[in-house]
Amino acid sequence: MTWYPSATKIELQPESGAQPAIVPDQFILHSVTAPWTPAQIEQYWTQPGVVVESHFGLGYNGALGQFLSTQTRADANYLTNRRANGHGAVSMESASNHGATDLWTDAQVQAIIKLGVWLHQTHGIPLRISRTWDDPGYGYHRLFKEWNPNSHSCPGDARVGQFKTVIFPAIVAQAGPKPPATGAGGTPAPTYQPFPGASWFSMGRKSKIVSAMHDRLVAVGCNKYTSSANKDTIGSGDKASYEAWQRHLGYTGSAATWPPGKTSWDKLHVAKVV
Repeated sequence: MTWYPSATKIELQPESGAQPAIVPDQFILHSVTAPWTPAQIEQYWTQPGVVVESHFGLGYNGALGQFLSTQTRADANYLTNRRANGHGAVSMESASNHGATDLWTDAQVQAIIKLGVWLHQTHGIPLRISRTWDDPGYGYHRLFKEWNPNSHSCPGDARVGQFKTVIFPAIVAQAGPKPPATGAGGTPAPTYQPFPGASWFSMGRKSKIVSAMHDRLVAVGCNKYTSSANKDTIGSGDKASYEAWQRHLGYTGSAATWPPGKTSWDKLHVAKVV
């Protein structure tokens, strides 16, 4: 039984004792289409005839309640919690307006990021957006029909955009590898690939550095690739994906165009090639 220390425990019964165990390998975000607090979400789950539930409920002010252990099945994600291998998804319902058209508040965004980091560190959920409905990773309810059989807008377009450009990249940045502590000499050993210079990024260049860059751009949600067949060779997918990364950092105009610059490269944290 695993409970998130930064959430208020509101254990849901009889589900907590009756639902089967899972190995959590996904984190799926929902909007509840009501401006509810975690306590109100819990009250909804306990109404007669309500047969689904999520692990967490998130209020507009960032208050977070946990209803089930993250190692207990919650039924809010349809088929992904009924996989033959016993794996399943951790799910979160979050307060929204009745049309599911609003953005997550700043407090909600920070709470989601913090929980997403904890889930990676505690359960090893891989730092990627799920590629298929049964692929371990992070996502949102409407991403796959196997998660959302009714195809309703959960979450809405505004929140899907936040997930892709703000929330998931921040989870990756905060949960990913950190530089080592400063040694006796005062300078830490390099952890990330140093910037090779703007002129290095010529189309057709083949290098392990290109492959490492490809992997990081995918991990931070800036995947504009159509294929990974030649990911060690610079091509149009690298250009489009890196420009998406620069836009994510807030660059505009010519500053957001290829080739990479040192500041954006250093923030991407490309693994050092040996």
